[in-house]
Parts: sequence; C-alpha cells; structure tokens
Amino acid sequence: NSNSIIIKPNPANDKVEVLLNGDFGDGLCKIEIRNSIGETVMVIEMNCKEKRKIIELNKLTQGVYSININANNILQSITKLVIIK
Repeated sequence: NSNSIIIKPNPANDKVEVLLNGDFGDGLCKIEIRNSIGETVMVIEMNCKEKRKIIELNKLTQGVYSININANNILQSITKLVIIK
C-alpha cells in the first residue's frame, strides 16, 4: 500500500502536525507514539477522513520516537519523530 504519514516539523519541540497521505479509509485512525524502547507513550484517535492532526508534545521528553498509524486495527504506516527541547 502507498499510504504514508508526513510529520512536520521534524525535529519538533512543543507540537507536531501529522498529515495522512493516501487512502486510510473511513472510520477511526489511531496514532500511537512509542519511545525508543517500544513503549506506547501517547495514543491519539482521529477521523481518518480528516487527514490532519496537531499533537501537543509538551508531556514528552527529548528523544527519538516512532509514530504508528493504525486504520481499522491494521498498521498502515510507521515513521520516526525526533523531539528536541
């Protein structure tokens, strides 16, 4: 599948914009942010049709994270996020 996500800015500081690129279908998309050891540190749900979500990062520490997008409980895309404080 050609679905991808765009994270901007990246590296980020206090907030980040997640853009869904491709056809993620109808329903709920779950955005999971995981730390470097694979622990889920944040879960955000959004309507897949919206294609755009602003996420506040003030509760996360500096480091490298992965962002996983699940649509209809199927992993669609993974990308890396760097947070610099």
